[in-house]
Amino acid sequence: MQYVNPYKEFRRSLVKKLLDQGKSDAEIAHLSNYSESWINQLRRKQDRNGSSESITILHKPGGSVCRLSSSNLDRLRQILEKSAEEYGLEGAFWDRKRIKHVIEQEFSVVYDIEHISDIAARINITLQKPLKKDFRQNEEKVKMWTESTLPEIKKKVALNRDNVLLTSDEAGFNLLSSRLRTYAPCGQTPVLQQDCKYSHLSVIAAISPQGEILSDIIDGNFEGETIVKFLKKLLTRFNNEIHLIWDGAKCHCGEAVKNFLTANIEAKRLFLYRIPPYSPELNPTEQLWNHAKNVEMKNLFSKNKTELREKINTVFDNFQHKADTIKTF
Repeated sequence: MQYVNPYKEFRRSLVKKLLDQGKSDAEIAHLSNYSESWINQLRRKQDRNGSSESITILHKPGGSVCRLSSSNLDRLRQILEKSAEEYGLEGAFWDRKRIKHVIEQEFSVVYDIEHISDIAARINITLQKPLKKDFRQNEEKVKMWTESTLPEIKKKVALNRDNVLLTSDEAGFNLLSSRLRTYAPCGQTPVLQQDCKYSHLSVIAAISPQGEILSDIIDGNFEGETIVKFLKKLLTRFNNEIHLIWDGAKCHCGEAVKNFLTANIEAKRLFLYRIPPYSPELNPTEQLWNHAKNVEMKNLFSKNKTELREKINTVFDNFQHKADTIKTF
């Protein structure tokens, strides 16, 4: 099987389209990343044949021929589709060095490491950021949650149109954005003056599938009493049954929360569910944190907690008008 690089195929089809539109060689070269001389050769071929349809665009002149056969490439893809650990390497990831090692071991072909990305592209293997999963996660419990528990919760919520389904979580926000980047003269790393102590504020939020959001900010970490305060806030906001999904953090199942659920009459409207342990990907609120920190607050610098609180409040106030964004979480 011969694999084709999708990006190169796109460039080739783009060249044909632009030739038919009568674009200049310079314009086509700029848009397709081919050289003007190469585009000019194609244009002359089009003039001779009368149409771009008959033009076969091969690799750019001067490109090297792959020293791996079609069967070699098939075999390489089969190896890379599996975990690197299955090949006998430590760690389940593939990088250029490891792929280079496989090619040398399997096919006795030596490539410079700079060429490995091109080889991977030939078989549609791309560099990606992997999802992370805790090795302590119980896959059976996760399966039961997604296939049985969660659908049952949704059925209960659907019994009354005024019932509400929420997912909730807490997160810490630091003074300095973890994604902060700045331009500076080469070789002169800039220095930002800040409080280097672990100064942070904690935020708790609850979101619904309809895009509703409710949040609160405190200085420090959440404990039982502050969790109870937030639960009261939810009961004030919503007038019917509240089905709340969160994790099994100690502050969620401590004495303060238990006493509140037992003693408070209004708390009878509150139904709490725990997602399986070590499974944050099952909580949509995790995506809220990712969006807040890496999109809304990217490259934001705060001198102190007062400034940080103001910025967090602004972001979460804006979330009140971004229901469509929250629905995607």
